[in-house]
Amino acid sequence: MNNFSGALRLTDLNDFIGPSQECTKPVPVKKSGKKRGIVRVHDDGALTQNSLPLEKQTISLTDCLACSGCVTSAETVLIESQSVGTLQRARAETHKSHVFVATFSPQSVSSIAHKLGMGYEEACKRLISALRCDGYKYVFCSVEGSEVCHQLSAEELLNSDLNKQGTDTDTSKFVKTSVKKPVLASACPGWICYAEKTQGAAVLDHISRVRSPQSIMGSLVKSAVSQRETIPYSQVYHISVMPCYDKKLEASRADFLSKEHDCPETDLVLSTAEASIFGEGRSQLMCLIDNVLTLF
Repeated sequence: MNNFSGALRLTDLNDFIGPSQECTKPVPVKKSGKKRGIVRVHDDGALTQNSLPLEKQTISLTDCLACSGCVTSAETVLIESQSVGTLQRARAETHKSHVFVATFSPQSVSSIAHKLGMGYEEACKRLISALRCDGYKYVFCSVEGSEVCHQLSAEELLNSDLNKQGTDTDTSKFVKTSVKKPVLASACPGWICYAEKTQGAAVLDHISRVRSPQSIMGSLVKSAVSQRETIPYSQVYHISVMPCYDKKLEASRADFLSKEHDCPETDLVLSTAEASIFGEGRSQLMCLIDNVLTLF
């Protein structure tokens, strides 16, 4: 079942292609001397050049997002890099060296509260307790990121120019350049991906340069936790729980990699539904809430 937004499921845009069948990725091959290389394809699919095996190449989500062949990546590629399985592997491999933190969107908390039949505040308390029991040291809400986003969006709108091209501004590290009026919101990664692939400058010049609440929280959370725990920025593993699958695309973009620390600002995004198996290594999150936290 496809869980992405309608903007990423337009059938006439050749979306969700099978990467193993349709995608190509140019790979530079090192030349050795003047001898002509002969590449052979074996029965098992392996490639050799002059009897030497060639390095296996894969198509990542970053490759898909940089390609103009379709609107977004194939769902199989996305699932591989932004999934519960990836989280489980990261927990198993780095739980001793990394500090795990989580950010919940208020919409996700509301959905969980409805599922559990309780109020919003009570759901927040239970989620925090459940995640602490499961090894997460800090739990945040993305409301703070939304407030920063709204403030910067208002400043951007006031400073935008109807007639001039975008110019550099030092309003904040979360706003790169000014934008033409009318200003179009940029918080939805599905809409941004669609606009980049299909609309061109006519629309892109009007899209807000302000980061989304998820991206703002990713930068703030990693910076604050790394300073508080006196550990490298890269040793903070930040998980974001969002109501929309398209947010996985946003976290996977190279735009939201910390150039200073060479690591993602948000390491992994889970949907509200996927968050129900946050702690599968010990028990499912909802079971943990129901069975362990009934004392609260």
